[in-house]
Amino acid sequence: MTTRAPFQVKAINQVSFVVRDIDKAMRAYWRIGIGPWGVWTYGAPIVKDMTYMGKPADWRFLIALT
Repeated sequence: MTTRAPFQVKAINQVSFVVRDIDKAMRAYWRIGIGPWGVWTYGAPIVKDMTYMGKPADWRFLIALT
């Protein structure tokens, strides 16, 4: 059985999702044919001038791209 993505890609697109569990999300998308994935950690010093609720903050996040 082939499962199709919920959208058609007719040109170069960018779609972003914020998820609570990046590993679970990647597995779910892999099952419907979206992948392979590359995962990177972003934060200081790569990302500058980070804030949280309008105040300077020092944090990092994971980004998965396919």
